[in-house]
Amino acid sequence: FGTSYNAVSQTVSVTVLAVSALVVTPDEAEPSATIAPHERITRLFSICNAGNTPDTHTITRAEVSAPAQIVGLYFDADKSGTVSDGDVPIRAGEGATPQLARSACLGLLAVVDTGASEPGSRLSIGITARSNIIGAANGAAEDVGTVINTVGNGVRFSAPDDARLQPVKFVNDRDRVTTAHGQTLVYKIAFRNSGDTVARRALVADELPEGLEYVAGSLRLDTRALTDADDADEGHVVNRRIEVRLAEVAVGALVEIAFQARTTSGVAPGRGIINTATISADNSTSVETSEAIVIVNPFGLVYEGRSGSTISGARIQLLADAGSGTILPLAPASGSMPNEANDNPFTTDAGGRWSFALAPAQFGTAISPARYYLNVTAPGFRARMIEVTLTPLPSGSGSLFALTVRALDGQPIASGGSSFELTSNSVLIDSLAALALNVPLFETSTLEIVKGVDRASVEIGDVISYRVEVRNATSVPVDNVTVSDALPTSFHYAPGSARVENPPDPTRAVEPEISGGAMLFRLGQLRAGGRATITYRVRIGVNAGEGEQVNTAVASGTFASGETVATVPGRASVRVRRGVFSTQQIIVGRVFEDANANGLFDRGERPVAGVRLYLANGHLVVTDSAGLYNFPSVGDGAQVISLDPVTLPPGYALAEAQTRDAKSWTRLLRTPLGGGALLRQNFALKSAKKQNEREAPKSKLTTLGHYAAFSFSTLSSSAMAASTSGA
Repeated sequence: FGTSYNAVSQTVSVTVLAVSALVVTPDEAEPSATIAPHERITRLFSICNAGNTPDTHTITRAEVSAPAQIVGLYFDADKSGTVSDGDVPIRAGEGATPQLARSACLGLLAVVDTGASEPGSRLSIGITARSNIIGAANGAAEDVGTVINTVGNGVRFSAPDDARLQPVKFVNDRDRVTTAHGQTLVYKIAFRNSGDTVARRALVADELPEGLEYVAGSLRLDTRALTDADDADEGHVVNRRIEVRLAEVAVGALVEIAFQARTTSGVAPGRGIINTATISADNSTSVETSEAIVIVNPFGLVYEGRSGSTISGARIQLLADAGSGTILPLAPASGSMPNEANDNPFTTDAGGRWSFALAPAQFGTAISPARYYLNVTAPGFRARMIEVTLTPLPSGSGSLFALTVRALDGQPIASGGSSFELTSNSVLIDSLAALALNVPLFETSTLEIVKGVDRASVEIGDVISYRVEVRNATSVPVDNVTVSDALPTSFHYAPGSARVENPPDPTRAVEPEISGGAMLFRLGQLRAGGRATITYRVRIGVNAGEGEQVNTAVASGTFASGETVATVPGRASVRVRRGVFSTQQIIVGRVFEDANANGLFDRGERPVAGVRLYLANGHLVVTDSAGLYNFPSVGDGAQVISLDPVTLPPGYALAEAQTRDAKSWTRLLRTPLGGGALLRQNFALKSAKKQNEREAPKSKLTTLGHYAAFSFSTLSSSAMAASTSGA
């Protein structure tokens, strides 16, 4: 008791043998997800070392249900669960996993194309892995992992409320609106995943068409604002391309995207801007939304073709037939401003605007386009007849058409729907929703010319003055204006006598370029509505022909557009007579107040100025401050001269006379010689005031009206020297 003992047993040695074991998961018996036909999917398997020693493993087999195919196997090196650049591709039966410690696992990614798998069927993916330990007590262990998915109908992007319809796009909550240049519009894209498969990596892309510009910072996803930059959120905008990327769209999920855009200038009036978006996903084909249509300024302008100023009150008719003038019937109250009533004919408003709305049935067909005619008239302008041909477009739900415009009247047309540039060619305007285009009108007159001469009758050696007036009847300047003036034979320009008046510029001297009997005056620019007057003198040469000699002048110039215009010839004629041997006659006389009622102009009696007298051939004169008048060149034979009583000053009447002929204000003058005489004809007036004073005692006044008392004398042509001195 109290004694210690020690003993040593025999040594027992135990050898632990290597055991291979591995587990491949998942090992599904029921479907874990729904996939779609023609989809590429990635499924993650896990290979774990369940043995008692580090091990590597070989993928000996990879299988998938037909007609699907495995397109790739990858070791998930970065453990992301998706194929990335760092993942290692492998092939079944080749290579091995990295060495895995006891209980360590490695991910394996299987990429599968589902192909034309039948909806409702099951798709099974199997991965078999084997241990690579040599001499394991239990041999080479092996395991199989299985993923089972149901093949569904796939992703279906549809309208939010009807799976049968395409996704929708609206502008200002409508599928079609009318707007003006620069107006801000709100676009909305809405869709639902009406399929039975989650949409993965969905992309909504909207490429704004020409005529629209994105409003920066206006992009929204559902109720959340997105930035335009390519950053962490779903939105990205570059120029006119808008993108929203969604990691996934769950089955039944509703997506709404909104943004703002503005219409740009230069869009043709009446043009329809069509905008759609596309929606796609990795496991879905691309789908297009419905169309959102913006009709920009659905009106054209009638304008002055040279100045661009609009014309109000122009009358526009849309004709079914140019020959008969049949008006094309239009649906009432279906138009837009300014012709909401859709009247045909229509009168342009204060801004020169007009439009017509046609029904799609009036567009014709692609094979047989509709052809109509625009007849446009306005006071002071040349009438227009323009052929318009409509061809319906497949886009725009049948509400848009292409328009070909061709002038039938030989006048230029606008080179585009909203253009003010002119062309003589046919013009094509695309994507119109309303018949609206700019129509240029041109003035009835451009340059006008009037030529006159100060004397109707001349003799050899006489000097006469010509006057040429050129008027610009348009609303724009005319450049490089010239006047070509052709003188008759032996009519010689008097050097230094020409003057030009072109207000507001001061009067200036001008010398023509002379070639033979032709003169060319260069006037430069003639302002819009301006007048230029040229006066010059001409001497009658010895070789001038007897009788009527006509002088013609033509003005021409160019507009800024390069268009050249010219007037019709202006004409002035003079009669060249034989001088002292001529039978031409002269009529001289005076109109005066005959205070003493003796029919003669006596000292102290008042001459009457401004009274008009005329001959039967229309020639007329007006008395001067001395009451004198003369007709310097009158044909031979009897002459009829008349005093215009309307031009008598107030309070005057023609004096009383004793003969019946003398009481008439029209008088026949005869000469025994038949011609070559100086005829004198005075007109004596009485003052009504003085007459009333003389007749005041009478109980009743007698009014003789406008009667004339004439004194008459006939002289031979040799007595012409006394023509007016005693009148």
